[in-house]
Amino acid sequence: MNVKPERKQEIIAASLRVIEKKGFHNLTMKNIAREVGITEPGIYRHFKKKQDILTAILDGFKIDVIKGMERSMDDRREPLDAIVALYGSTLRRFQKNPLLTTAIFSEEVFRDNKKLAGMVLSIMEITQGSLQKIIRSGQANGIIDPGQSDEQLSLIIMGAYRILVTKWRLTGLSFDIVAEGERLGETIKVLMAAPAKK
Repeated sequence: MNVKPERKQEIIAASLRVIEKKGFHNLTMKNIAREVGITEPGIYRHFKKKQDILTAILDGFKIDVIKGMERSMDDRREPLDAIVALYGSTLRRFQKNPLLTTAIFSEEVFRDNKKLAGMVLSIMEITQGSLQKIIRSGQANGIIDPGQSDEQLSLIIMGAYRILVTKWRLTGLSFDIVAEGERLGETIKVLMAAPAKK
């Protein structure tokens, strides 16, 4: 069987377009095949069912998130800058491929599927765990306010960036999300900074 790796990526991209145009309930092998321009058996050579396609999308995103976290921590940045860098890399990925946000932030996709919901939760937990590690490091070094809970601060950061992405999607990608992400990051840095010593 001649299976082309690039075809797999075409199918994933086509699936995201189907979700964006027609909603998750219309993500069928037939609609995906039509979007790609191949037959349904051509889809089945790569994916047995649509859950496998969504799993591949989430796996790819998880790998990118982990790589972004490793880069932000390996660059010897100050903790506050590391947090901004972490989200900056994710926002650049979204700007390059906006359709990715359709799957990642669509609760409809995961609501009735425990495996997919578990994958999304895993990505969230990995992200939050990394943020808490960065925050604790900043608190220990007197850079981030030690009087605040690292768990609560991480949730505030995650929520702020999620709202930014949601607003971007709902306004038809009407603004530069990377630039807005940088502005948000600067505000977060100010809010989290340790109080100046008198």
